[in-house]
Amino acid sequence: MKIRSESKVGEPIVVEEKVILPVMKVGFWIDEGKENFTRCFGFISPFALVIVDTEGERVISLTEEDFTLEYLKDLIPNLSEKIEDCIRKEEL
Repeated sequence: MKIRSESKVGEPIVVEEKVILPVMKVGFWIDEGKENFTRCFGFISPFALVIVDTEGERVISLTEEDFTLEYLKDLIPNLSEKIEDCIRKEEL
């Protein structure tokens, strides 16, 4: 069985003066069964929202897990870049 799971950042959503970055967990399993039968399973699950506005950056968890923005930045390498892009666009 092969398993791959990652966390990804979706496209920014602008609502009034706030930018919302959705964070999702994406996973796939491939099970090479008997008699040349292969099964594939996958999921996309909402994980968190990163809110960027004039007050700064904050995280809203969509699960029972409690985590910080720094944890998400470590988990998702391009999250810091996406947040910086949102801040630059707000300043224009």
